[in-house]
Amino acid sequence: MNKNKKFLNFLESLKLEGNKTLIEHVEKGFTACLENEQQQTSLFPKEDIRGHYITTTYQTVTPESAKDGDYADQGWEDKEGESTEPDEFDQEEGSTVIDKTVQFLSDKGASEPNESGMNATPSWWSTTDASGTRDYYEKGEETYYSYHLNNYKEEEKAEIYKRMNAA
Repeated sequence: MNKNKKFLNFLESLKLEGNKTLIEHVEKGFTACLENEQQQTSLFPKEDIRGHYITTTYQTVTPESAKDGDYADQGWEDKEGESTEPDEFDQEEGSTVIDKTVQFLSDKGASEPNESGMNATPSWWSTTDASGTRDYYEKGEETYYSYHLNNYKEEEKAEIYKRMNAA
């Protein structure tokens, strides 16, 4: 039995003895040590600890690319993303992750979810109107944005969908 497997078995045995909090901290440290290893155990899945955040992609269509049925350009607008976790001020005001997300999407003009229907839990929302920009008027370019929800639970996505469609 290799050393990693022995260590994992040891941690599991400690959990059974009521040391859950201690073991959780040890697991986090152990996971951090293994981040650069090629093989990571399924006992400690790599987690994104940033909380809720929204990343942004774009697609630009020009008159020329439209003729070809393609985008002229597409990619990441914001790969790192913007946090939608409430800060202290938000918490004092009673603002939640859901509130901040709905506000963010509304402010950006996102109106089209990637799925719809009674039980929809969309993972991303897109803008549908590219007019009104300088590039649109000067060059005929249309740029659309998609906002991707990261680290959201299905019930949170369902509530966002409900609120975005309530207006």
